Amino acid sequence: MNDPQNGTRQDITLTELTKDSKTAGYSVNYKECFCIKLRLPTGTAQEGTLTTDMEWAIHYAEIPSAGGISPS
Repeated sequence: MNDPQNGTRQDITLTELTKDSKTAGYSVNYKECFCIKLRLPTGTAQEGTLTTDMEWAIHYAEIPSAGGISPS
């Protein structure tokens, strides 16, 4: 993160959750991404769900094959 242009790039997948928040729906794979901002959670696990906020620079996305909500 300190040197994102020269650092290791990651492949990430974003997946929607259905209304029950348990079932995965449509997903998209992003290639050669790097994290540009990261905010770690505060608090403790006993307080409930902890969330890490991340922002990514994305190089390109794979065209999804099937499932869930259509991107068009």
